[in-house]
Amino acid sequence: MATPNLALIRKALFWDTDINKIDWDKQYKAVIQRVFERGNEEEKLEIKRFYGDSVIEKALSEYKRQPYTIYKNKSLDR
Repeated sequence: MATPNLALIRKALFWDTDINKIDWDKQYKAVIQRVFERGNEEEKLEIKRFYGDSVIEKALSEYKRQPYTIYKNKSLDR
């Protein structure tokens, strides 16, 4: 199975899984979304090299992250 160059991708980026067990073909959307949300430029370039621009664009266009909601703490109002 082909993988991106794992020497260029921090294991901490995939803190919740074993990076060596990622199925890079089946889980491409999650991988791309994670790297483009939390990765550095070197990691993004490696993922672009591995998957190609059209796959990246497709995965990112389907990504619908919920916005953060910040609640006002009424007990702090005076």
